[in-house]
Amino acid sequence: MRDPGDNANEISSVFETHPSVAPSAYWRKKLGPSYVKTIMVRHPFERLVSAYVDRVRTTEPWIDGAKKLYHQGFIGSGPNGTFTFGEFVTNILKDPVETWDVHWAPHTHRCRPCSIKYDVIVKVETLDSDFEKLLSRLGLAGWKLPKRNAKSPRNKSQARKAFARHFSELTREQVLKLFAIYVYDFELYGYRLEGYTSPVL
Repeated sequence: MRDPGDNANEISSVFETHPSVAPSAYWRKKLGPSYVKTIMVRHPFERLVSAYVDRVRTTEPWIDGAKKLYHQGFIGSGPNGTFTFGEFVTNILKDPVETWDVHWAPHTHRCRPCSIKYDVIVKVETLDSDFEKLLSRLGLAGWKLPKRNAKSPRNKSQARKAFARHFSELTREQVLKLFAIYVYDFELYGYRLEGYTSPVL
């Protein structure tokens, strides 16, 4: 089965190589006239921390995110040369955003929401209700998706504190630089800065 992420990478590549190509025209040719354009989003700072935890804070150098940093000669101060979140952010801020790994690059750079008129926006934070709306749009109302990693209110609160702890490793300047980079993700999808940066702002 083709990885859906491959389609996103292919489409993004087409628009970068041929900027005159209209996204909607490409989608119609690629998928047909009855497709439903859907995008899944997440709070930009939570997404950044999650990418760090899953792909950078690892002793396995073949994991994508860590591999890129290791190949650039960066060595972290953690066990076996792993990176702290602060070191990770320091390093990625040295590079142009256009070169960032897909797992932490802004959605607006990868998914082009200003060019593609998405029919449905699914937020990780409201996944269940948003998927119900999507299934209804697809004529699949009543279908139930298996629940995975369901979090109680208490666990969600603990997760937010964990995100805040990671951001406490950053300077005020770094947080503001990240906010400037992700500003369109914040504005387009209704996310807020408050609560994630209080330790440093």
